[in-house]
Amino acid sequence: MQRMELLLTNMSARLSHVEGQVNNTTEPPMPEVPTDATPSVTPMYSANKPRHSLDHPDKYDDSDRSRYMQFVAILYAKLTVDAPAIGGPYEQLWYAYGRLAGKAQTKVYPWMRLHGNVNTVTPATLEAFFAHLNVLFEDHQLVEKANLELNRIRQGRTPFQDFISEFERILLLAGGQSWTDDVKISRLKTAINQEMRRATVGSDMPKQYEAFCERLHRVANDLEELKRIDNIQSRYKRNTSRPLTKGTSPDRGQPQVMDWTPAGLPINTVRTDNCFRCGKPGHIAQYCPEPAPLRRAPSPRNRGKKKHDTFTRISNTGVKENETESDTGSDSTSESKE
Repeated sequence: MQRMELLLTNMSARLSHVEGQVNNTTEPPMPEVPTDATPSVTPMYSANKPRHSLDHPDKYDDSDRSRYMQFVAILYAKLTVDAPAIGGPYEQLWYAYGRLAGKAQTKVYPWMRLHGNVNTVTPATLEAFFAHLNVLFEDHQLVEKANLELNRIRQGRTPFQDFISEFERILLLAGGQSWTDDVKISRLKTAINQEMRRATVGSDMPKQYEAFCERLHRVANDLEELKRIDNIQSRYKRNTSRPLTKGTSPDRGQPQVMDWTPAGLPINTVRTDNCFRCGKPGHIAQYCPEPAPLRRAPSPRNRGKKKHDTFTRISNTGVKENETESDTGSDSTSESKE
């Protein structure tokens, strides 16, 4: 009996111990929820997107179709370089559409309404967008005109730097960016002037178009330097060929100063209002109070028949008066004086 009681006592003690452990076990605390918590919204664009590397292309409004090919090239480069900053195909498609304006945007809108769904846009949709732009805005006559102009263009006296810029513009309009290098080099050789062509004769010119243009730039710079040196030498020769002595006669090309002073008159009486008879101001020789000087009339060749000498006096009225002096009178006067 004692043994049974001992077993029951031990069993009850164990049960009490187990119940105490069960009562003392606690559940892990639940996380506290802040009362001011708001549901987070995932933004469409991540704040860690890179910045744009290229500037935004100018908008195209279909007012000048000669600008279309340049616009498409810049827009395609923008979507390629800044694709991480713009986003996926959907964002790129609507970005490209946003670079249109005016009539151009109005013409493309029906296509965008049909293919610009966010669930259907793929990279192939973006390529189809550019193909649709070419159908609407590419001027096929402009390409033909550019080809004709490319055949006619010549450098002439135009500096090579200005000429190559115009040549590249026409080449782009003619679709020459897809031509092979030998075709573009052949067109450029035909267009440069004779001086540039002579400077490249015998030179090992590059076969690539870009390298060929770079070589022509160096040739043009060398020719400009030679012209500058020749001009300096020619100016130096002209300056040294002129004599430096004081007795150098004037050049034939320079007019000489003419002396307008009448012969036989004092210099100080020229271009004045003085009387030619007495030299006094205030009147002219016709009204001069001084008597006119005597002038001997021309005598005949036969002096033996000469009876008298004739003198001419100019009166105050301007009328010539002849005075005759006989030889006998002069002789008698001389005898009486003796």
